[in-house]
Amino acid sequence: MIQPTAAEPSWAARDARSGSSVAPLDLPFVSLFSGIGGMDLGLTNAGGTAVEMCEYWEPARRVLRTHFGSTPLSADVRDFVPRADHELLAAGFPSWIVSD
Repeated sequence: MIQPTAAEPSWAARDARSGSSVAPLDLPFVSLFSGIGGMDLGLTNAGGTAVEMCEYWEPARRVLRTHFGSTPLSADVRDFVPRADHELLAAGFPSWIVSD
């Protein structure tokens, strides 16, 4: 991958084969099994917007509150019903260590 030039936004990357720019996402998404938000950070850096999140484990919820404080955060996926308009439902792999 070729690095963006100074005239391009920081998210822009160039396809090494064609030289074309990769467009940013304009994508509201809901995140399930959010963990500490790694996948959400990647989607956000690509131009997406987390509109709701769901994570059960309290230590991870504290990290999410720090980095995604304005995004609604639910605890139990069994009771979670997305209320925000979204185009993508992103789900991390649930950790069997902390899942019942």
